[in-house]
Amino acid sequence: MLIDPVYITCVLNGSKAYQFVRVFDVVKERLEIIKIVSRTLVEADVIVGDIVRMKAESEENARHSIFIEDFKGPSFWFLVFTEPRVTLATLLRREDMVPLPSRHVREILSQLIKAASDLHGMGIAHLDICPANVEVVDATTVIESFYRPQGGFERRKILKCSQIYLRFYGEAGMSRGGLVGMDQYRAPEIVYGEFVEGTSLRVCF
Repeated sequence: MLIDPVYITCVLNGSKAYQFVRVFDVVKERLEIIKIVSRTLVEADVIVGDIVRMKAESEENARHSIFIEDFKGPSFWFLVFTEPRVTLATLLRREDMVPLPSRHVREILSQLIKAASDLHGMGIAHLDICPANVEVVDATTVIESFYRPQGGFERRKILKCSQIYLRFYGEAGMSRGGLVGMDQYRAPEIVYGEFVEGTSLRVCF
């Protein structure tokens, strides 16, 4: 589907109030992510608030900025983001890189908790922390030897650096009722309707 000047390559996910699509910008010749937000279901000040925060982040931390621009039509507001280079979801699908080394799991979880805590400190809930929203800053790999419980060593490909960036596409259209994302990445008490010791961060891994 072509929406000048971008070509929609696939629909990623969404709900009644928003939809994520991957597009190819035919002018800039690059892939991008567009969040399409309904202007009838989401109040304008919520969308504007997201845009203001993301533009401020772009100015403060240009290196890790993912927000590009926004534009709107009569019914929808379009928020344009960079396409993630490599995500944790991509790595977890690679047979030659799983399981991740325990030290990388600890380092990634620590960064996720810090990122979520920073958002909460600003009164913002991410609501969709999952491997697909965890961008790997540097996908360079190295080969290391690991001792196997059965005895002997094996050589395995791992990330050279475990630094990650939690991608956040704004709160506009996102429900605080727990209906965001897939069950395996949501808090257990939301999925099962009762308190379960642990958090969605632990369920992720």
